[in-house]
Amino acid sequence: MRCPETESDKAAAADVLAAFLTARNAGRPSIDCYLAGIAEWRRHYPDHEQSYAAHRAVALILAQHVYRNKFHGV
Repeated sequence: MRCPETESDKAAAADVLAAFLTARNAGRPSIDCYLAGIAEWRRHYPDHEQSYAAHRAVALILAQHVYRNKFHGV
């Protein structure tokens, strides 16, 4: 997964992660958490295909999860 390159990508990434964490902290099922992140990506990029948006959003979420586990022991 490449890092977000543009300011728009950075804003989308932040919103994807925030939506995922909000759903997770609310006790939603995992699928709902991922779907919340995908919806945020689609909000930023409505022209992206659903499959591409899902790929980007889930990749961002998983990369953040790996980073937190590796460097923060969470």
